[in-house]
Amino acid sequence: MDDAQLAYDEQPEGGGRSTNMLVACLVCSLGYAIAKWVLRPCQPSITLPPPPTTVDHTARADDNEAELARAPKTGLRYLVVGTGSVGTCIVEALLARGEEHVRGFDIVPNPALVELKVETVQGSVTQLADLTAACQGIDVVYATFALIRFYERLRFQYAASHAVNVVGTANLVAACKAAGVRVLVVTSTSNVCVSPSWCPTWPVKALTEDTPLVDPTTSPSHYGWTKVQVR
Repeated sequence: MDDAQLAYDEQPEGGGRSTNMLVACLVCSLGYAIAKWVLRPCQPSITLPPPPTTVDHTARADDNEAELARAPKTGLRYLVVGTGSVGTCIVEALLARGEEHVRGFDIVPNPALVELKVETVQGSVTQLADLTAACQGIDVVYATFALIRFYERLRFQYAASHAVNVVGTANLVAACKAAGVRVLVVTSTSNVCVSPSWCPTWPVKALTEDTPLVDPTTSPSHYGWTKVQVR
């Protein structure tokens, strides 16, 4: 063995470890810098005036006495299918005006309804039997459910949105008919009209009843197009 090889073999192991630690620190620092840049607060492209200080934006508009007087207690039996943000607001409004027979339906029970002591039924809108059972003894149904995936627009991603939004609504209509439900209210979305050709620069154009609906070629996602089919 020559002197150069011997000198190499006698190098302490700590030298390699120090190099690896230095590389690891550099990688972590670079990753932190990239994450900080990606997650930095976005700067608005326009300047909006602050909200008026005279308006309490945390108050529910339908909680005041005048609004409650316009929609008094009916004593009917209600079912809210889809107990997310909108559905929970409807449940709270029904309870606020004194309704005593309110039922919630969702694929995952909402803990907020449990706290409100509202009857909850777990099931899927893709299953007609689940909806038919939930609609028994009900007078009014609110349908606020949807599979909302703004990021899905590829062909292979379509099936799930169609199954929930389109087939689910068809199942609910059939269940309401079978159970003798008197009223069915189906919520919609502005996404049925929002297409790349509509997306404006400032100021924003208003959506009206005359705004064209999207189709499979103009909808930015499967959500908008499936909600058009629900209409």
